[in-house]
Amino acid sequence: MTHSPKEILRDKVCSDIHDLGGVLVYMIEPGILVSEYYEDIELNLPLAKKINELAAELTGGKAVPQLFLACVGQTVTKEVRDWSAAELSNKYTLCTAVVCNTLAHKIIGNFFIKIQRPPRPSRMFATIGEAKEWVLTFIQ
Repeated sequence: MTHSPKEILRDKVCSDIHDLGGVLVYMIEPGILVSEYYEDIELNLPLAKKINELAAELTGGKAVPQLFLACVGQTVTKEVRDWSAAELSNKYTLCTAVVCNTLAHKIIGNFFIKIQRPPRPSRMFATIGEAKEWVLTFIQ
């Protein structure tokens, strides 16, 4: 199955679209990193580290806002949740907006944000539009 960026973001893509086998990673104007997950994917530590390496390449080593587009059935391992709360894993992240539509994702996301306290501003959103509006406030 071929995956492509969500319709709402398609005309804003400003980089190559990298398919890491479970997630599409790309940049959109005006400098937002997008990680768009497939349905029923488990985000494990090796995949999270690949995404981080690609973020370094796509951003030129700079911290930029990130849109994390969760999908139905997506899971995140405890290893990734712990690693994601560390400063090193957030080197290329200015802020993170997590877009999700399921109650399970909202509960897990809010738990992560409130309990594990990632080192960068992070918020949950129901729509891509709201999330994009928020991350744009971090771009000068």
